[in-house]
Amino acid sequence: MHEITCLLDKDFITAVPTGEAQYPEGQRFRATTAGKEALQAWLASPYTPAPRVEDTDIQLRLMAASVLDQFTALSLLEIEVGFRQAQLDYIERGAAAAAARRPTDHTDPEWCFTVLRDYHASTLRRWLDLLNQLHARLTTRENEDPAG
Repeated sequence: MHEITCLLDKDFITAVPTGEAQYPEGQRFRATTAGKEALQAWLASPYTPAPRVEDTDIQLRLMAASVLDQFTALSLLEIEVGFRQAQLDYIERGAAAAAARRPTDHTDPEWCFTVLRDYHASTLRRWLDLLNQLHARLTTRENEDPAG
């Protein structure tokens, strides 16, 4: 609840009681104009991918931008996909070079590194698949006729 209290204190959100009998203390939160402006400013701020895959910053940015600003979401996706694809390419080049000298002794540190590299590559591939699926959804939504 600390985060919600901070948002309330900064006047970024307001709390409205739900009035539901089964949740007498329940509240719904709505973004204020100041909150929407702060969110838009954050989305417009420069994005630099974190070394870690599936970083919370990109997840939150994509979630907010997918709803509020499709152009920003697509731009973020392009940055993130480019960065992660470069990471994967680097790992795969190293894996190809190591394949020729792959040790048979599973206690060898090189073998452990190979296992970690393979795990990281599979994590990157999964993340890239999710990013590409989101890109396809946003692009499809962008091309849909609102008049239907």
